[in-house]
Amino acid sequence: MELINASTYLDTSTTLSWVEQEEKLQNIDSVFSREPMSGISAKFIYMNTHDYIDKVVCENIPLSLFSDGSLLSKELFMQIIQKKKLLTSTSKYKFLDCYLCNFDVIPTYMNDFANITTDSDNATRFYKQILGFEDIFIPPSVFVFHDVNTLFFYFQETPFDEKPIVKSILKKNNSYNNKLTKKVRIQLSNKTNVRPNKKKRTTRRTRHDS
Repeated sequence: MELINASTYLDTSTTLSWVEQEEKLQNIDSVFSREPMSGISAKFIYMNTHDYIDKVVCENIPLSLFSDGSLLSKELFMQIIQKKKLLTSTSKYKFLDCYLCNFDVIPTYMNDFANITTDSDNATRFYKQILGFEDIFIPPSVFVFHDVNTLFFYFQETPFDEKPIVKSILKKNNSYNNKLTKKVRIQLSNKTNVRPNKKKRTTRRTRHDS
């Protein structure tokens, strides 16, 4: 794999002027080859908690040019993901997946691609998931596909966990109640139904003298 200086490389979709594109399109019947790209379109798709798309951001990502293709380094790949994460007052959007759509059709099969293949075939052959955080190698493709080739970054919304406030309220109420509550101990006598003491009546016997 030979590294190519991007400033000296001409035939890429991001550097071609509209005049050069028109010239290539006019010569489409002639023999042409697949070419590496100096940059690729990227779409950052943000889905909410209901799996609906909230936002789509489109940008162009620079690539390192090689003789047999293009490369997005692992370091740049991770930097892009970290930079594109969104944060709101109630949630954050976490990175979910990345897919590469790259139509690296062999020029001799262009006629079959245009007339025979279906959308489902194209999705299977040219739309692939990027697994793991690693260098992404992008094979060269015919220049007419350079504007179509795309990296798709998917982000999923995750709500923040709400902190419960019940605990603090209970704690405050308990301290307040403890201040107002007094312990009163009542001791009951074991004796019940005890009548008050009464003086005993004494009877005097009358003494009779004979």
